[in-house]
Amino acid sequence: MAHRSVVQYLSYHKAFNVLVRQMNSKDKIIVEALLHELNTSINWKVRVQACDLLMFVGNRHVLVKDVDEIFEILERLLWDHAHQEVRSKVAELLNTLRLRNRACSLVLRRIDDRQETVRAHAIISMATLEMKGEKELKALLDILALDSSVYARIQAVRAFSRLNWNDPRVLRSLKEREKGEGILARYT
Repeated sequence: MAHRSVVQYLSYHKAFNVLVRQMNSKDKIIVEALLHELNTSINWKVRVQACDLLMFVGNRHVLVKDVDEIFEILERLLWDHAHQEVRSKVAELLNTLRLRNRACSLVLRRIDDRQETVRAHAIISMATLEMKGEKELKALLDILALDSSVYARIQAVRAFSRLNWNDPRVLRSLKEREKGEGILARYT
């Protein structure tokens, strides 16, 4: 059974590559199949390939399908995937499809949400999208210092690390957390 799924994966992988890259097929059915693979595949490499092929197809052909539905899939994958490679490819795809600004605006709105998981997901998305401006810096510093959610504060620390933020305010805030007690002190 395992051998069969590997063979199927290789067959799909080769078929999509041939159809899109060699035969330059940009039909709606191909785009829908790639979006389905991106949204549902259990194999992270298939999701990365789907992103690459959708970028190859281009926004004019991909956005023939419902833009809001596509955006919803991509926005979720910015934070809801275990592999950083998938999240980074999704960020690239958002940029290719000219949906990055929409994603960044949504992240900035969600960073102030009442629910801690929504805030934490927004922080993960912020790091994935590599949003590194003054507004984002202040928001993350506020979360690190004032947020009631340990989960959101841990995600802020991870975002600072992922974005290689070496601003003196970040370093000072992280050193203050290091001096404290609890899980956040151990994490920094």
